[in-house]
Amino acid sequence: MGKFLPKSIFVIAFFLSLIAGNQAIYGQVAQVKVLSAVLDPTTEKINIAYHLAETKKMNLTYNINLYYSADLGKSFIGPVKLVSGDVGQGVLPGTSKQISWDFLTETPKLAEKGNTLKLQFKIVAQVNSASAETYKKRLGGPGNAFLSVLIPGAGDYKVHGGHKSAYAAITFLTWGALGTGLVFRLSAQRNYERYLESNNTSEIDHFFFLAESHHKASRILITSAIVVWALDVALVAYQGFRNLKKRRAISLFNKKVYPRLGFGYNAQFNQPNIGLSLKF
Repeated sequence: MGKFLPKSIFVIAFFLSLIAGNQAIYGQVAQVKVLSAVLDPTTEKINIAYHLAETKKMNLTYNINLYYSADLGKSFIGPVKLVSGDVGQGVLPGTSKQISWDFLTETPKLAEKGNTLKLQFKIVAQVNSASAETYKKRLGGPGNAFLSVLIPGAGDYKVHGGHKSAYAAITFLTWGALGTGLVFRLSAQRNYERYLESNNTSEIDHFFFLAESHHKASRILITSAIVVWALDVALVAYQGFRNLKKRRAISLFNKKVYPRLGFGYNAQFNQPNIGLSLKF
């Protein structure tokens, strides 16, 4: 294999065709930034370094594929097969990712003597379907607001995920305030009746004070409970609609954007090509 090793190896340029226009918010789940492409003379493989970053932290895994072009980016061929490293299924987001491509074995014609190659590379990320389904199950829709209508805090678990105990506090506080408010309301009513029935001056003042103070406490507690309950329903519905957009973003990223990236450059995404010049 040593006879295929280029006589001179040098990187001409990083063709970082960064697009700085307006980018779609929904559909852009992750960004791939290609950093470098160099030939390792010891392994005779091309190493491509890149970053894979989520636009919002979702903790998804991605299927990574590498494409190359030998015609200055007019068309891209791939995905290439003889690769190793941070490539294939289930790749986690992060920095300092690397793909090693055994191009001499996979495409020996490219390395024929006398050839001068100007290869360009592109890395395409697709959300792993299993990871996406697991994530979507945690993204409840706005319909879960009806759960919070029945039980305050019940819808939060469906739209936010996490532990149910974390949202049990909403149920406890809302019903606790409502129940305590009703107790004070009954107490105010009883003390008011005693105030009307009593002929004792000292008792009249005492019963009136209790009736008035318990009525105020009841009004504050019941009003607070209703406000918290209504706010919980509204926030669950709001988060549910946001979740629908997140789920749609994953679907758009996989079903609409990814197939277009098989060949050619899609300006909607920050997925630059990077170049490597080799002389054989």
